[in-house]
Amino acid sequence: MDVGQVCMKTMGRETGEACIVLEKIDDSFVTIAGPRVKKRRCNVAHLEATGNNLKIKANASREDAIDALVKAKIVVKADVKKFNPPKELKPQKPVEKKEEKPKKEKKTLLKKKEKKE
Repeated sequence: MDVGQVCMKTMGRETGEACIVLEKIDDSFVTIAGPRVKKRRCNVAHLEATGNNLKIKANASREDAIDALVKAKIVVKADVKKFNPPKELKPQKPVEKKEEKPKKEKKTLLKKKEKKE
């Protein structure tokens, strides 16, 4: 697998999706990205080469990979799935502690006797 090679995922939740090789890590692993594939490390055994090669620089961004696939007409722009960035969390108000009530003393037989005397 070389940088710029177009592949299809054959395993995992993204099975059947087109992607492009962005970086060769070693003989077994490459970094891939695509319109419906997150940029991530992938085992070469989980990819099937399509025979197409595109010009793309190593370690390109996911957006660059998508643009290259769309320009080569391998995927349609409508198929591009945007990953929404996580929403900013609102600051939480500090939780107010409730006032603790003083514990009631348990009445025992000894205390009852003491009170009687």
